Amino acid sequence: MQSNNIPKITTKETEHLRSQYPNLSHLEAGNIAQWLQERKDGLFEMARASENEADMTRVLGLLAGGIGAVCYAVNPLAIVGGLIGGAAWLWFVVEHSNRTKEIAPLPFVRGNFVDALARAGDYDTRSNYQADHLANTVKFLERHEAEEYTFLHAEFENIGQYLTQVEPGKRFYAYRFLFGWFSKLKGRQLPTYQSMALHLQDVTIDSRMNRSEVNAIAQAQTQLPPTVDIKQLTSPKRQFLEGSREQGEQALPRTAWSKAKHGYEAPSFQDA
Repeated sequence: MQSNNIPKITTKETEHLRSQYPNLSHLEAGNIAQWLQERKDGLFEMARASENEADMTRVLGLLAGGIGAVCYAVNPLAIVGGLIGGAAWLWFVVEHSNRTKEIAPLPFVRGNFVDALARAGDYDTRSNYQADHLANTVKFLERHEAEEYTFLHAEFENIGQYLTQVEPGKRFYAYRFLFGWFSKLKGRQLPTYQSMALHLQDVTIDSRMNRSEVNAIAQAQTQLPPTVDIKQLTSPKRQFLEGSREQGEQALPRTAWSKAKHGYEAPSFQDA
């Protein structure tokens, strides 16, 4: 456990960053695949929440602007609400355009507005757009977080293999090192393990690591059964069918059972 005499390396600007990740003790203790999946799922849920907030902002902005314009003749003060709603709508359009280089003024319409008009009369384009809906959702993340989701989505297995070979206390640093390399090279490649291992020789064990938690998690992993007997997961119905088949095999003559077992040819489901 971290000693109280060791000063913190974090600043007030960076102290909150580690709390945004899943519990780092699981990563350092060896629950690497689970930790990576939890981080990936967390980023996608953040993207969905941002997507819903963006739709709500545009709906309320357009609605307030429309009501203010219609009611201006009845009550001149209604224009104030319309201006506030219009400003909120315009702020989102500009902010989203700066982040994604897309103009998206309408709610529930993903991607560039010009591309949305082109999709209206093109079935193939609409099909491709629906297949890329996941990527369009991720765009609602901040740019750094969107890059991290892309990093996890594209290199999930490789990241796990890299981090498995890193000693506890350095795995979170190695994760950020890999992500930084991925981001710097625009996703073209990851560093070789030899270059990463050479770099990690100059990296010390993170003093912020909670050693008691890491040891407890590692000990709990060693107490789990190494494998699961698949027979224990067999349903009672399946066990009944297996028993019936064995009894039928014993009751039939050998030649009759061989014919019953191998004489049937499964139908083909290939297209004619």
